[in-house]
Amino acid sequence: SSALTFASYVEYILGSVSSAVVNTTGLLFSVLPMLGARTSFPSALGAMHDAGKVAMRDWSKGKYAALHQELDSRGLLSHTVAREALERGKTKGSDFDGVFFKATKLLSVPFAESEKYIRATTAIAAYELAMKQGVPSEGVPANNPMAAVEFAAKIVRDAHTGGMAETMPRWAQGNFGRVIWTFKNIVLQQTFVLALAMKRAFYD
Repeated sequence: SSALTFASYVEYILGSVSSAVVNTTGLLFSVLPMLGARTSFPSALGAMHDAGKVAMRDWSKGKYAALHQELDSRGLLSHTVAREALERGKTKGSDFDGVFFKATKLLSVPFAESEKYIRATTAIAAYELAMKQGVPSEGVPANNPMAAVEFAAKIVRDAHTGGMAETMPRWAQGNFGRVIWTFKNIVLQQTFVLALAMKRAFYD
């Protein structure tokens, strides 16, 4: 299971800049509808635009320190699909010390960084929207940092998944499911999230 998962990762993602670029479209097709449906599309678009600029810098200190710390402690910022594929099946310290592992980790930088970027952008945008105007549909009041952090964590998890196989649907957690659905599960989950967001936007 681990070997086949890694093989599919090598074939489709490793060293691919195009995969990294395409991955960022999740902000437009998943995150914008989710935030827009809960607030308004103009305000969500503006918040995401500003958040994207912040996400390109080190935002672990200052205004967003508490947000960064909380999301990082939950594995919502750095536990990416790239990391999951690279580290699956490795049990010894020596597994992470070889030239092959270091080379594949280096080639994984484009996709891994794109994942970190979209997660950071999502978190910051959700936090700012919650702080400035609140999210009544989620019971989140404005100017409440703790509630805003919780809302941001929820949006990151819903839009991009938890990043770990253990948080996937039960049918995707077995050996067969892990091989077949390693990457497609993200597409399926984001499709569901997008459909739910559109329903909320137009029918709820």
